[in-house]
Amino acid sequence: MEDKNLLQRVYDATHSGLDIITDLLPAVDDDVIKKKKAFRLRTDEHTPSAHLYPPKDSTDCWHVKDFGMGESGGYFSPIDLYLWDRGYGSDKFRMAVEELAEHYGIQDVLTKSANKPDIEVRAALPEEVDALPSVTLLEGFSGIDLSCWGDGVKPAHLSAYGWSAVSEVRIPKGDKVYVRRPTPTYPIFAQRCDYTDEQGRQQAFYKVYEPRNYDKAHRFLIAGQKPRTRNYIYGMQALRKAFEERGEEKLDVLLLVSGGSDAVSALAAGYQAVWLDSEVKGLTETDYWLLKKYCRRLVNIPDIDDTGIKCGRRLALQILGIHTAWLTAGDMGGLHDNRGRRCKDLRDYRRLNPSKKAMDTLINRAVSARFWTEHEKKDGQKEYSLSLTSLNYFLELNGFYTLKDESRSEPVYIRIDGIIVTKVTAKTIVGFLKQWMEQQGLPKDLQDKVLRSRDLPTSNVSTLRERDDLDFSKGTPASQYFHFRNCWVEVTGKGIKTHPYTEAASHYVWADNIIGHDYRKMPDMFAVGTDEDGHYTVSIAECKEQSNLLRFLMNTCRLHWRKQDECGQELTPEEQAEEHLALASRLANLGYLLTSNKSESEAWATVCMDSTMAESVDECNGRSGKSFYISAATMMAKTFGINAGTTSFRDPRFIFDGVTADTSLVFIDECPRKFNYNFIYGMVTGDMRVEEKNRHSFVIPFSQSPKFVLGTNFTLSRHDPSTEGRIWPQPFSDYYHVRTP
Repeated sequence: MEDKNLLQRVYDATHSGLDIITDLLPAVDDDVIKKKKAFRLRTDEHTPSAHLYPPKDSTDCWHVKDFGMGESGGYFSPIDLYLWDRGYGSDKFRMAVEELAEHYGIQDVLTKSANKPDIEVRAALPEEVDALPSVTLLEGFSGIDLSCWGDGVKPAHLSAYGWSAVSEVRIPKGDKVYVRRPTPTYPIFAQRCDYTDEQGRQQAFYKVYEPRNYDKAHRFLIAGQKPRTRNYIYGMQALRKAFEERGEEKLDVLLLVSGGSDAVSALAAGYQAVWLDSEVKGLTETDYWLLKKYCRRLVNIPDIDDTGIKCGRRLALQILGIHTAWLTAGDMGGLHDNRGRRCKDLRDYRRLNPSKKAMDTLINRAVSARFWTEHEKKDGQKEYSLSLTSLNYFLELNGFYTLKDESRSEPVYIRIDGIIVTKVTAKTIVGFLKQWMEQQGLPKDLQDKVLRSRDLPTSNVSTLRERDDLDFSKGTPASQYFHFRNCWVEVTGKGIKTHPYTEAASHYVWADNIIGHDYRKMPDMFAVGTDEDGHYTVSIAECKEQSNLLRFLMNTCRLHWRKQDECGQELTPEEQAEEHLALASRLANLGYLLTSNKSESEAWATVCMDSTMAESVDECNGRSGKSFYISAATMMAKTFGINAGTTSFRDPRFIFDGVTADTSLVFIDECPRKFNYNFIYGMVTGDMRVEEKNRHSFVIPFSQSPKFVLGTNFTLSRHDPSTEGRIWPQPFSDYYHVRTP
């Protein structure tokens, strides 16, 4: 019923579904709508055979009838078209409605002003001063909105876990008591939690739950005294009762979920569940074996936010026997909850996939990291069997995968640690497994069986999960990422923000791209501006710790240093402006080389040249710091170097063998006087084709291809618009040039 109500609201907001149809079918234009013209619904039909029909009344919606599909089929409502367009089956009806609701802005969103209880503040009674919070419960759930618990949840499911509706919550603070009461749109619930204290006495506390609290961090409150000696396991009373009702026969499956609403939603689907105070605390080995007394399989269903994934992996490795059923982003369809956060937990999954079959499918995904099973033979000896699925899962939990690479037939092995990715070999993976088994003290017979297994990764074959979702981008149009040993930094126009590698990020970085230095923030050392005549000016800040690199850049831009230093003469305003312009250009160019974002209208090859040059080979100077300037950039960006003085460009077929999409710069040094710059112009503003020896060629698209920087001791041989539009010249003074006597 809730689906239909939401769908009707979607239709109401989309002109009875017409907007959905026109968004899905561009062929439905004004002529189709107003003149009732036929249109093509299927691209393979020659003659248009689909027609659009308006609503019959105020409760109806627009429909599409495709007569080419026969009289008995081809009659589509807007939601039918959406399901058909997405390739969804009927079991995805709820998700389709939710997606449309979110797309057209129909979802109910919690707000601070609308979602709040009735609050009263009164003077504390003598017995309430310094007392713990307390609650008053209601009898039954008559008239209480239970929709916040999820699909199919009934009062019996709540009662099974000790939940009751609340009439008021009292929170003493000093000489006042804050009383919170529910409203028709703001229910409050409390769960009775029994335990035995250290003196063997039966005690209880209440966990108060306000599901519609705008502030997610304040949804829960403990009323009464909670035990402090251990991590409390919620749902144990219900579990013991279910165990007794089965004649003390173990449950096939017991779920470990992240919260009470998940547990209630699971029970509505026929699965008993328990949960902890916090997934961060984890489950102890003792508690695991306690739960195993009641079930054959303990299945953990973590949330799929950063914390949930991290804790789920840690628990799976700490207790190898526990099974994990991982939710996926595809299960959630990229949708958001009523707080605007991405759907991430079991209750969200059940809301979007409400069928019992969907719940069973999720449980059937569960796998444990214990990759062996122990059996006892008739003679009392132990034998072992291996599970390839669990072995691969164990390796995956430890970060081992293969990388999708269409250019290679053999597997490319990687290990992921946070956002850091390292290429490894099959031998490395087997070595890790061997070392782990030795450290765990596994029986020698088991170790031998594992190491002899043909299912272990090899250089030619692997069954490890392939990853094609790793984003190695180095920045965005508005930011640039730099990865240091101690952290990675995000540079934007507003400043520099540091991030630890333990924090989830939207990108990954290759281990060999991490800069071999620690990041340390230093004060601003220069500022670029303009004077009253519009000339660029670079002002250098007075710093106790001046950058040697900045000094070097300044000296390479002192185009008239001899006049000032050797002759002791003042530079003219024009000469000063020329040096300021050169330095501003150098600083901007260095920033250009270190940023990964590219624009076809602003793509240049940097050409570093001497500021005092002649056409004659004998008169060229060189040794002015050009290569050192580029080496500074290569410290921060992965660079592929080519020495044009020793490399033949007559047959450049394999000249870029070794360049990948991860390469940031291609540095061609020692370019001769007659170097053919046209050779690189197409790659400066377009895609780059790379041919590797004994391998297939591949194309790096412009957005990912490296930038070019060249060094030469000669002037350019061409000055046509095509050349000048593709280069960024960087003149270097002869300040560092050493003249030979």
